[in-house]
Amino acid sequence: MRNNNVTVWTMGLTMSSSGSVIDGNTFTSPDPLEGIGIEFASAAETLIVNNTFADYKLGFFYSGGSAGNNCIYLNSFIDNWDIEQNGADRYNSTEPVPYTYNGQTYSSPLGNYWSTYDGWYAEDANGNGIGDTPYGCDGYPLMGPWNNGEITYLGGE
Repeated sequence: MRNNNVTVWTMGLTMSSSGSVIDGNTFTSPDPLEGIGIEFASAAETLIVNNTFADYKLGFFYSGGSAGNNCIYLNSFIDNWDIEQNGADRYNSTEPVPYTYNGQTYSSPLGNYWSTYDGWYAEDANGNGIGDTPYGCDGYPLMGPWNNGEITYLGGE
């Protein structure tokens, strides 16, 4: 599933197959803090990359016992109430990804942007656009949304 805009109250997408690619989509709830972006119903080995999930009660929900080993990175989770994380999934790239942040070029494994990654633990001491403290299962949280090879500099981090 690529390059779609999905706006629904209840469930943006239910995944029950394995080996799928979810790339470049925008999932939005028209009623803030209602519904679920993606339900994993026994989905495994799925690549979820470069998507936006906004205003859901749950960005992800796991309902299938065999769901896992999904790779989830370079996504933006904006104003979601919660994200159900599965420790069997990877929330960052497995290889370094070249990127630009605040005018500088870097290469590193990358995670996801979480608008709720804030406060004292959301530091970026070396200014590379990756948070110094993991956010849940995401070991490389981005300090801004991903946009075509660039982590958007939001300033003030």
